[in-house]
Amino acid sequence: MNTNLTVSRGNSPPNSQAATAVLFVDDYEAMRKFVKLLLERRGYHCTTAANSAEARQRLSEQAFELAVVDIQMPGESGLDLAKSIRADYPNTAVLMATGVDDLRVADAALKAGAYGYLVKPFEENQLLINVAGVLDRRKLEMESQQQHNELERLIKARTVEAQQATERLSQSGGNLQAT
Repeated sequence: MNTNLTVSRGNSPPNSQAATAVLFVDDYEAMRKFVKLLLERRGYHCTTAANSAEARQRLSEQAFELAVVDIQMPGESGLDLAKSIRADYPNTAVLMATGVDDLRVADAALKAGAYGYLVKPFEENQLLINVAGVLDRRKLEMESQQQHNELERLIKARTVEAQQATERLSQSGGNLQAT
């Protein structure tokens, strides 16, 4: 596999103190070790889990910007885990990684809330490009949500101000008629 491509990421440069936290969930130990090494060489902080139960434990212990989840694992499927992550940890993006190259499975993954679908075996650069793309999309969506929330807050504040001004005008109008 070729490791010569440098992927530029806007969210955190390699070796930064605030490295992006990634959870990689796969039942194959060799795959977990490989992906952890690859991501950490690129400046990400990577935590691994062998199954959904272990992933849920890791998610309860720390915040992750991204969870890369295998679909086919013993016990609970990666699709169920992805749905759970999106519901319980909405600020954690999900990227599915699977050996199943099937459009129906990919569609199910996207409907489960995954930002993308990566077919194994994948090249190192495919993983890095997908991770960077998902993290960029997550960042944009979070910024958009923050702007939306701020706009809603401003609208509510202005509505209250307008109601108070209307009440003051009504009261001052009543005072003028009384004199």
